[in-house]
Amino acid sequence: FTIHHFIMYRYLPLFISLVFLITACQDETQQNEATSEAKSIESNASSTVIDNNSTPLALVIGNGDYQNVPLLANPVNDANDMAEVLKKLGFEVVLKLNVSRRAMIKAVQAFGQRLSNKSSIGLVYFSGHGLQSKNSNYLVPIDANIVSEAEIQSESVDANLILAQMGQANNQLNIVILDACRDNPYEIPPLKSLKKGLAEMKIPAGTLIAYATAPDTVTYGDSNERNSIYTKHLLTALRDNAHLSVVDLFTEVTIQVMAETEKKQVPSWQSASLTQRFCFGMCDQPIEVSKLLPVCETHFQANRLTSGRGGNALACYESVLKRDKMNVQALAGLEKIEARYVTWIEQALEQKQPELAKKQLAGLRQQNPDSPKLATFEDRLQSLNSQLSSQSATTAPAQKTSPESEVSRLLPVCEIHLNANRLMSGRGGNALACYEEVLNIDKTNAQALAGLENIEARYVTLITQTLEQKQLDKAKAYLASLGQVNPESPQLVALEAQLQSLSNKPSLAEQNPAFESALQACQAHFEANRLTTGEGGTALACYKEVLSKEPTNAKALSGLKNIEARYVTWIERALDKQQEKPAKQYLASLRMLNPESPKLVELEERLQSLARYIFVPGKIFRDYLQDGSLGPEMVWLPAERFQMGDIQNSGEADEKPVHWVSVNRFAMGRYEITFAEYDHFAEATNRKKPKDNGWGRGKRPVINVSWFDAIAYLGWLSQQTGQTYRLPTEAEREYAARAGTKTNYWWGDKIGSNLANCKGCGSQWDNKQTAPVGSFAPNPFGLHDTAGNVYEWTCSEYENQYSGKEQRCVKNASRLVLRGGSWNAVVLWARSAFRNRDKPVNGDNNVGFRLVSMSP
Repeated sequence: FTIHHFIMYRYLPLFISLVFLITACQDETQQNEATSEAKSIESNASSTVIDNNSTPLALVIGNGDYQNVPLLANPVNDANDMAEVLKKLGFEVVLKLNVSRRAMIKAVQAFGQRLSNKSSIGLVYFSGHGLQSKNSNYLVPIDANIVSEAEIQSESVDANLILAQMGQANNQLNIVILDACRDNPYEIPPLKSLKKGLAEMKIPAGTLIAYATAPDTVTYGDSNERNSIYTKHLLTALRDNAHLSVVDLFTEVTIQVMAETEKKQVPSWQSASLTQRFCFGMCDQPIEVSKLLPVCETHFQANRLTSGRGGNALACYESVLKRDKMNVQALAGLEKIEARYVTWIEQALEQKQPELAKKQLAGLRQQNPDSPKLATFEDRLQSLNSQLSSQSATTAPAQKTSPESEVSRLLPVCEIHLNANRLMSGRGGNALACYEEVLNIDKTNAQALAGLENIEARYVTLITQTLEQKQLDKAKAYLASLGQVNPESPQLVALEAQLQSLSNKPSLAEQNPAFESALQACQAHFEANRLTTGEGGTALACYKEVLSKEPTNAKALSGLKNIEARYVTWIERALDKQQEKPAKQYLASLRMLNPESPKLVELEERLQSLARYIFVPGKIFRDYLQDGSLGPEMVWLPAERFQMGDIQNSGEADEKPVHWVSVNRFAMGRYEITFAEYDHFAEATNRKKPKDNGWGRGKRPVINVSWFDAIAYLGWLSQQTGQTYRLPTEAEREYAARAGTKTNYWWGDKIGSNLANCKGCGSQWDNKQTAPVGSFAPNPFGLHDTAGNVYEWTCSEYENQYSGKEQRCVKNASRLVLRGGSWNAVVLWARSAFRNRDKPVNGDNNVGFRLVSMSP
């Protein structure tokens, strides 16, 4: 007598009128017993099938980005995927993601009104946090700020509001599905004692409510996959078994959830006065192959071959073959997928695009691991990588890079990768590949050979540390990397023997069943998102306690990996949503948890890049170059309207007329471009480096550069970063220099002493040479050296009187505007309004440039 028989026997009379799915009220500390049973209020349903000619209507809500409690990883994905599946089943769907209380109430009311006017079938789905208070169920909006049980009603949405709105429609069928039984997210004492999970509800006639788990219990926990456990199986049932009656369909979901959770989560439902049968698809008619094949073809034509939101061609054709193993069109479809990958790989290899070829090879391997083309393509890809690594520049002889120059360029990049722990992998390259590229040019290069030894030594240290800490999986991974770096390393045999010795040691958990209860407590902390902080203990501390007694305990080690994976998920979601603060917090926790996490470098780079996309005046950001290094520091400036020109009426004739100018927000270089930054460009492009007049390079502003030199640098920087950089217009440059002031200089009308570098400014560099950038205080916008040091090129054509050209960029002109004064210019020429000009081909020892970039 199986679980399937038990559920079918008990729930056969039930048919769904309303399914309200709540995925967010899980108590992740609660382990449901296998004896928990799904409950229902039985009704005498006939075999009449509901007339489903009218368009059914669904309201789908997913709340995951909570402002005052931990984020939830699954609800937004759950809601998006449910909406997509329901649309394919003929529902008109209203999708709401991450909504406030006010927005939730408005959505429910609007849904109820439309339901009464339009549809014979209504469905509401909610995924997010849910709470039970005084036998009532409440759905938690993302802006809820609950500090006591008395505030739950005013800060949340009563589930009865949904039932009331649907009940007044007097329609044939209402379906409510609740997957909202996560752990109580509130740790404060007034709320910790709330009853677990959701309560049974009093439901109107013609209504069915499905819960992700039994009343007063919680779900097994948030899934590390895209969807929650319950919704994952519900989606599968809706896609594959929509022809089943709703009772049979939910029975199948229950069976699958109980199997995956080992009966620790038992979905349940309630129904009242259901007199007609309902199926999401055509009752008793499986999805016909003829209907699936056009969908498969659509995926194929859209190039969704083996992956893609909403399905892909491979999965679709395989679904057809499950129903008809010899279906000719599906078999031909698989051949078409393979053929398309073959074509793509051929093109990528011919065009010398190894990364693209590698990606398409992975797709081909997934589609057909036995493809006869695989071995040939892999050999060709390896050959291409070797060719690209070893070949020097093949441009015109005048621009050809000498082997010595290429080695000189590569070695600092290799050192950057090594210091950033990008040993064998990483965004923008890695140390091993870099040093090997050097050795392809110069087989005896001492620095490159020493670099490989450093990589080997670093792996030996990592392996030794992880073995001491009994982190055997990490040690095994590091050993594999060490073997790749140096298969003949004298350390390999001893370290492998040590790993084998530790791996063979019997687990204390096997000897002492008491460990199991401790591990369950750890899992409870994990499911409640008490990862590294929390009242009453944390998952990290709990697992470490287990490991202190049994360092090789597999479940505890796996638990630490799960904590790390959850932080990675949270960080990626926060970054995707441009939520800088939580991303920083989660990154700090991940760094504390595992300073050697392979995701750290990538995520920190993404966080650094995120600053570009979060506009805050004065915020500093830097874009990454393709070699993994960082570009110039940039500062966001706000949009504003300002007076431009000789406001003081004591300047030059060409500073008139004084006029109002509006500028959009933009980012400007915090400093003038330095020799270090320009030399990086010159080395990468085999360009002649400008002279430094013997004053030094590094952090000093680059000098002796023409307007065309500046344009070339900006083009290279744009290509390297994928962003758009240019010179400022003359108007932008004056706006940046004034920084909201109307005085001669941003600090006042008098030059003062040691506030800038010019002839008479009172600094140690006056009328002698340039000063290192940042030697003086920044202006209110956070920009350094906007007065003095070096004149800066703009992109605007010079004219004797303002007429609008100061607000535009040109591609070339006989005279271009210079702004800012310089180390050998008199104090009056350092004024914010002062204008200079020169031919674009000229460069001098008092001329440099600063860049801007627009908001995305």
